[in-house]
Amino acid sequence: MKIIQVIPIGRGISKEVLSYFTALPVKEGALVEISVRARKIPGLVAEAQNIGIMKSEIKSLPFGMRKVERVLSPSFFSEKYLRSAKVCAQYYATTTGSVLSALIPKVLLESIGEIEKLGEKQIEEKSRGNVRTSVIQTGREERLLQYRSIIREEFAKSRSVYCCLPTIEEAKTYFKNLSRGIEMHSFFVSGSLSKKEFLRVWKEAAETPHPILVVGTGACLSLRRFDIGTIIIDEESSGTFKTQRRPYLDIRVFAEMYAKILGARLVLGDTLLRIETLWKKEKGEYTAIQPIQWKSGKDERTLLVNMKLEESKGDKKFHTVGDAVFGMIENAKTYKKHIFLYSTKKGYASSIICRDCRNFALCLTCHAPIAFYKGKDEKTNFFLCHRCKRTRPADELCLTCGSWRLDPSGIGIDRIEEELAEKIPKESIFVIDKEKAKTSVQVKKILSRFLHSEWGVLLGTEAVFSALEDKLDGVAILSPDSLFALPNFRINEKIMHLVSKMRSLTDGQCIIQTRNPEEKILSLAQEGNVLDFYQSEITEREQFNYPPFSVLIEISLSGGKGQVEAEMKKIKEIYLKGYELEVFPAFIPEARGTYTLKGILKIPHNEWPQEDLKQKLSRLPAYFSVKINPESIL
Repeated sequence: MKIIQVIPIGRGISKEVLSYFTALPVKEGALVEISVRARKIPGLVAEAQNIGIMKSEIKSLPFGMRKVERVLSPSFFSEKYLRSAKVCAQYYATTTGSVLSALIPKVLLESIGEIEKLGEKQIEEKSRGNVRTSVIQTGREERLLQYRSIIREEFAKSRSVYCCLPTIEEAKTYFKNLSRGIEMHSFFVSGSLSKKEFLRVWKEAAETPHPILVVGTGACLSLRRFDIGTIIIDEESSGTFKTQRRPYLDIRVFAEMYAKILGARLVLGDTLLRIETLWKKEKGEYTAIQPIQWKSGKDERTLLVNMKLEESKGDKKFHTVGDAVFGMIENAKTYKKHIFLYSTKKGYASSIICRDCRNFALCLTCHAPIAFYKGKDEKTNFFLCHRCKRTRPADELCLTCGSWRLDPSGIGIDRIEEELAEKIPKESIFVIDKEKAKTSVQVKKILSRFLHSEWGVLLGTEAVFSALEDKLDGVAILSPDSLFALPNFRINEKIMHLVSKMRSLTDGQCIIQTRNPEEKILSLAQEGNVLDFYQSEITEREQFNYPPFSVLIEISLSGGKGQVEAEMKKIKEIYLKGYELEVFPAFIPEARGTYTLKGILKIPHNEWPQEDLKQKLSRLPAYFSVKINPESIL
């Protein structure tokens, strides 16, 4: 008989380990099935001891200790992967089980028993050189060339390569490109695969003796291999690398920890790397595969258009599409070209404002600003909340003052489509957003029709980026101005990255329409002046103690206003006494009738994790939300 300490792999379990007993021959690292709160979940054996060794402690064992009756796998995860998960749990002030639950595909945990003998046929662990993190900042085509070179080098040394992307569609595109010529040794791993296909790929990838290339999302990092030489994180500026549920992990952070423990090389690549990554490169913590492109000097292909000037010369009517963009469209029509127009917002208008009281119309469920959508006629027009997807008829008075003067405000994709249709054939306009193309299959169908048309205008949001593989003849950003309304310390970086991304999609012209030409970031983006942008941004980040100079810890709570204020006061003045917790109302509340407060701690980047603070955060009640380095603090 043995007493085993088990790490429960599941969310919402506050304890790092739970105690069980079993007569089964289990060792540390085994995966077993355990009972927690009347449900069966997988658990990882952290320690196993014979009861005979623990005679002096038998009397102190918990009453009603449960029995483990099923071993799922005798040795499923590599020791270094588990060690990385434990380090990651320390960083995010959570449990190892929560980290594993976030990282490992659900289909794998549910099907471990169906993967016969997985782990028995182990690949020989390969020696590696010096551990280092490398960065590459250049266009996608150049990065892919570098990655193919890295793969060849690692294969020559009998080492495998993992390439991790933020989305499934981007992973599919990279797999198609990087696996060319080495198809027999390349594997695509994603939770989007069917159960049968997933298990087949997982088993083959884990047991093939030849070094392999694995391309996928964060799920691919849990694949058990002992010969990993390089881990590549591409499109590394994407916020999609952060999980949307507790414990709110960043796959990039885990990948860096894992690479370091493995002794593998980590490569971070993008058209424009994050400020934090560039800072580490400048500090000498990272090395550059090739010189960073600090391009300075006007890019003649990029045109910044002041829409205020255009409208003052014409009929003074508000237009979503200016003369310069219509000129690009006419050129596309004449010379049979394909262009892409980017919109930041869905719907007809991104917000609704009352002309009398100047208040915005809000969602009745979650209190987020609502967008206006046109129906077949005025009676079928409706409001839609992009956050909770609730709709309601648009024929209403202002809920604040009762005024009938509710005006659609901002530029939405439907409004742009309507204006385009007044001047060009509707069959030449193709629209991709999450309302008109809800699945990747629908996105691909629309994109295929667009690319195979004689000529066309693709109007879309960010949903286009991950699906588009080939360069187009021209692109335009129709209104980045709405982004400036967001009180987000990363907003300049997001705008700079958007322009860099759009410019990478074409060898032709890139037009930026704006009614705020005085914004410095737009001029820097037009010029492609990454050096001045970086220096300005890093100076401001240091001044206000934002990342990379600090680790942000966000504590938030929603509920009735009085209760929330009392709880946050207790947290600030008693529970976290001695720490400078800045408390403020959330930009968007969590739900209808709730009040949300957020507290922000700024910890020096080289002082986290702190054991005392980590313990306090991990002991907070479950109704508090804790995020380490959130993407935004709105």
